Amino acid sequence: MKIGWVANPKQAEINPYFANIYTGIRDVLTDHDYNLISITRDELENETLLLKTIHDSGIEGLLLIDKINDSIIEYTQQNIPLVGLDFFYTDKNIAIVDYDREDSIKMVV
Repeated sequence: MKIGWVANPKQAEINPYFANIYTGIRDVLTDHDYNLISITRDELENETLLLKTIHDSGIEGLLLIDKINDSIIEYTQQNIPLVGLDFFYTDKNIAIVDYDREDSIKMVV
């Protein structure tokens, strides 16, 4: 079983925020017999690669970290479940995982 992850590969490797998210997601999915497949935004923005990714790769869902176009979200949503992580997707009609930024800032201060 496969779940796709759309993120900027450099951010996931370099930024501790995204590295922790990636590690947590990967560990939970592995515990449930899923493989996490890295997909770049460029792959989704290329129509041929988009069709191949959505229809031929065998992914059962897509986690959105990197911001992608609304048209890609709409197309993908018709074929597989989507979950947006972070603030890029709060105004979209998809499930999101986010945190209370205002309360977090108060805790830090």
